[in-house]
Amino acid sequence: MQVSPWRQAINDDKTSTTLQRVTDGKIDLNKDWGPQLIADYDGKRLFHLFYTKLLGVPKNQEWIIQRVKKITRDFDSPTQSKPEETIEYLVEIFKAKDGAMKAEDQHHGNYKIGKFYRREILKTAEVGYGEITGLYSGAPWPLEKARRYLLVNDYSKNSNIYEKVKFTEFVTYNFKVLFEKNGHFLFDSPDLSLRANEK
Repeated sequence: MQVSPWRQAINDDKTSTTLQRVTDGKIDLNKDWGPQLIADYDGKRLFHLFYTKLLGVPKNQEWIIQRVKKITRDFDSPTQSKPEETIEYLVEIFKAKDGAMKAEDQHHGNYKIGKFYRREILKTAEVGYGEITGLYSGAPWPLEKARRYLLVNDYSKNSNIYEKVKFTEFVTYNFKVLFEKNGHFLFDSPDLSLRANEK
């Protein structure tokens, strides 16, 4: 799994989606961010942006699957031992070409602290090739040629499609964000060698 430089990935993006998300997050792209990760917290909203790209895909495999399990934990106070926990699932497919994902996968987050004292978001992603039973299988790209991405199942508490994913080969990576009313925040992914916190 390759972590791509965010500035180059933004430049390569042919849509306005990325810049709109950056604008919504009130992020100054001229700030001295690291080359691979933007992560910032203003005491009300945490924003992060980074890009990954799967390499080492068989040459004849024209698409790959990513499924994500997201756990959100919300704490009302610093002493709360059992937070409110929500688990959601996402499944998406990407076009592959010449043994790699055709374009970078954008990972952005824009989370509000709201009424909570502390929030934690933990994501576990599995990405590789295989099938989604009853929906998509085989090596050829299953959609129209012009498309390069499909959100099969947006974040939902229903894990039905998530469980239909059957990988032939895959890699796993994790990352977490946490932030508090007092201004403390952390973004951490040892799997991707990405980390940021308040300065």
